[in-house]
Order: sequence, then structure tokens, then C-alpha cells
Amino acid sequence: MRNESKRSAIKRGSNRNGDRITRTCASEPHVRKRATSTNRAHSRTETAVGDSRGAYAASDASVAADPTLDRRSFLKTAGFACAGAAVVAAPRIAGLAGAKPSQPAVTRAYADEPFDESSAGALVNRFFVMSDTHLDLGGGSYEERLIDAFEDIAQMNEAPEFIIVNGDITNDGTAAEYDLFRSLATDAGLDFANRFTLVMGNHEQSTSDTPGGAAVYAERRATFKEHAGTDEVYFERSIAGAHLIALGPDLDPTSDWVNFKLSGEQLAWLDAQLSADEVSGRLSLVFCHEPLHGTVKDTTPGTWGFTNSIENDAALADVIGRHGNLVFFSGHTHAYPDCAVSDDGTRAFVASGSVAYEYQKGSDDSEGSDTSASSGLLVSLYEHALAIDVRDFDNERWDDRWTFALPL
Repeated sequence: MRNESKRSAIKRGSNRNGDRITRTCASEPHVRKRATSTNRAHSRTETAVGDSRGAYAASDASVAADPTLDRRSFLKTAGFACAGAAVVAAPRIAGLAGAKPSQPAVTRAYADEPFDESSAGALVNRFFVMSDTHLDLGGGSYEERLIDAFEDIAQMNEAPEFIIVNGDITNDGTAAEYDLFRSLATDAGLDFANRFTLVMGNHEQSTSDTPGGAAVYAERRATFKEHAGTDEVYFERSIAGAHLIALGPDLDPTSDWVNFKLSGEQLAWLDAQLSADEVSGRLSLVFCHEPLHGTVKDTTPGTWGFTNSIENDAALADVIGRHGNLVFFSGHTHAYPDCAVSDDGTRAFVASGSVAYEYQKGSDDSEGSDTSASSGLLVSLYEHALAIDVRDFDNERWDDRWTFALPL
């Protein structure tokens, strides 16, 4: 979660200058359009500009599909949902134990090759990941965007089996906000009780309107557990063949409510979960609202996501770095969805974007930048591959896709 002062930026709608690439979605078999979406029936001219890392330089070269799904290769295939969807070559990053290097450049490439599902094996399940919905009781743009996102997901022809909200579900962490979230999901035709998994974010921990303190933190954790249906702020669930491992701030932060702090007990539990998955050959899907340093966009020194992050980042990174065949999902930064892969190819790090307000694709994410975007992720788990599609809620279309051979 970024500072709530960003709320006004949603309405700013200013566009940044840069090299432009226009792409029009030809077909979207995942979604049937709502008849009422007249304000959204248009293609968007997208900006692909270099950020401070040169991360979003566009390439005109077509990237051919790789049907072999080599175990250690990142597959350069285009989205099957939309001809011409962006295919992202994920960067390699050094192992996470110890010091973190600067995030290397990412190249965005565009191609029209279809995803070869026959090489991926049978579909195990399909689920949706969203974060930073920031629902409050004041109505306005946050609530409108969440309603749009719920309705968009509900209209998908190939509906996700479950939905994970990876933190900052609410803006103030109150019971009334959780109740409203459930009500909006139900109104959209989504079965909250059976299809939703909630992960704790820093806004569920406290807010700037209610300064932190032991009593506030304890009360907010209790409220989260009640509405998430969990005994702890960290937990694991196996749903339709997928192993979900959710992390949360079980200790009071030392510095500020924006930061997470994880206990040694939670880290030991995580280590055991990941070890068990490695023994069984099961993919570990780890969800933590706050990202690890030096992984996805806005997590390098000097960025907002680096400073306002997990206080004991190195301890968590050490546990993650000891294991493979895992995907680490995060939110928090409000950057456009991003992906990075560890240097040995065994760990992927995925930022899920934001529903309430998100920096535009290609933005430098600085204060005052346009935050009028809204995105989420459709994750398709196959026997031998994992595919992640970025959903643009504003335009009801598919954007980037990342595909991985399994096991990682």
C-alpha cells in the first residue's frame, strides 16, 4: 500500500510522454462483455517507456512460441486470450540469501504466437490474484473500481475456481469494511465463503488515521482473522491441487504501520512448508502483501517499495532462497504487474498490481505520476506449466503474459 494521498491522483488522468505502442485485442475467449460497459468499449494506446532501470523498453521483434517447455527456460509465448498480447521476458535476479543486487532490466516483447496448451498438460486449476483494493465506507473511486473488477471476473467464461486478495483488502481494517467487501462480491455473483482467500496487508494492520500501538495492532489482527476465517495471520490451504502459503505481520512493526515484521516462528513454519513441498514435488504458491527487496519493480534501494517494506526482509529472503519450485506473489507498491526469476530459475517473483489505483504501465512510479490503472492476475496451473495473464480491469482486456515450465 502506498500513502492514501494517492487517492486524488486517480482522477488526475495525466499521460506521460514516451514511445507508444498501439495494440488492439482481437479476441478474448476468457470474458463475455457486459452490455452495460459502453464506457469501456475501446482499445487503449499504451505507453512503453524506460523507467529508472530501463525496464520497459519495447521491442518490435516477434517472439516465437517454445512448445518444448524446457525445465529451466522461460517460455516466450503470447497470450492465448488476446492475439498480440504482450509477452514478458522475466529478468534473472541473483539468489536471495544475503545482499540483494539491483534489479536488472526487463525487456517487453510483443508477438502473435498462441500459447501451446498441449505441451503444458492438463489444466489443474485456474485462479485469480488481486491486491490493494483499499475498500472504505466513503464510496467513490475505490468502491467503483472494486465493483468493476468483481463484475469483470464474474463474467469470465472460464471462471477462476478461487480468488486470492493479497493484502490491503480494506483501507482502515474495520469490520464494516470487510462486511462491505463481502457484500460487493456477493452482489457480483461471486461466492465469498467458498471462493475467496484473504491475505493480510499493512492496511489491515493499522492506518495513518489510527496510529499504531500494541492494542491497535492486536485488535486489527483479530479482526482480520475473524473475517478471513483463519486462526493466525499466516496459514496454508490446499485448493483444487494448488498449495497456497499466506504470510502476514504477526509481530508489531518497530518503525511504522506501513512495514511488516514476521516472527521467527512464522519463518520456521514457512521453511517447513516449503521443504515438504519440495519433497513431494508440489509447487509452492507463496502470498505476501509486501515484496522482497531486489525482486519486482520498485523494490530496489531508493524506491518506495524498498523503504516501506518487511523489516526483517533478509530473514525472509534467506528462507525463500533455500528452496525452489515456488512462486512468490506480492502487492503493496501499486506498480503495474511485474515478474522476475531467480538466477537459477527455481523461484519466480510476481507483483499483482493494484485494483484501487495503479501506476500506468511504463511509469517511473514517482510522486505525481498517473495512477489511473487497475489490474489483477489470472493464474492458470497446468500439469507442466504455469501461465499468468495480466487483466486490465479498466479496459476489460488482457495484457502481459508470463509462462513457466514446471517444476521451476
